Amino acid sequence: MIDDEKSRNEADQRTLLALMLVVFCSLLLLGLMALVVPHLLGVFLVIGGLLVFGTGHYVVWGWWLPRYLNRHRESDESPRR
Repeated sequence: MIDDEKSRNEADQRTLLALMLVVFCSLLLLGLMALVVPHLLGVFLVIGGLLVFGTGHYVVWGWWLPRYLNRHRESDESPRR
């Protein structure tokens, strides 16, 4: 059980490292684009809008909804007298 948890933590660390690498490369490419494209504000607004939408999607469907459903599922399964 401990080895399974350890391997899961290592997999999570590798995933986080890969995600950070992707974000770093994306920011590097945006910096290079800023040198070439004079109207980069539109690109930043689109990316910012996608980030706001993605964060809202995560909060509602990935975090809030499962807690809400579990809370109501537990209250429905409680014995009634």
